[in-house]
Amino acid sequence: MEGICIIGAGSVGAAFARALPGTTLRMLPIVVQTWIFSAAPNRLESMAALFVSIAQAAIGADAVLGRQAVDQLGVTATMWFGGVLAIVTAVLIAHANHGRPVANAAFDSA
Repeated sequence: MEGICIIGAGSVGAAFARALPGTTLRMLPIVVQTWIFSAAPNRLESMAALFVSIAQAAIGADAVLGRQAVDQLGVTATMWFGGVLAIVTAVLIAHANHGRPVANAAFDSA
């Protein structure tokens, strides 16, 4: 629990460090699904199938690759590698424009 090292071992800090990752991880599928649906609003069923397929492939790949990584590198190195992959993914998503203009509600009403 890296959060406890940063926030402190008090009961409020520990509760926050424990609740925040759980909350964000539970919101991730909802955010990704909303993002996919907004990319193609006229093809919701196709996007739902794409979302489920991606999720299932990720679960399967995680099971296979995670087991191999733990066996070969150990638990600590695997956790660091997962953290680096998460940061790289976040940076790629943050810098992706996907060729779509950014919607601006202030100009839509004019």
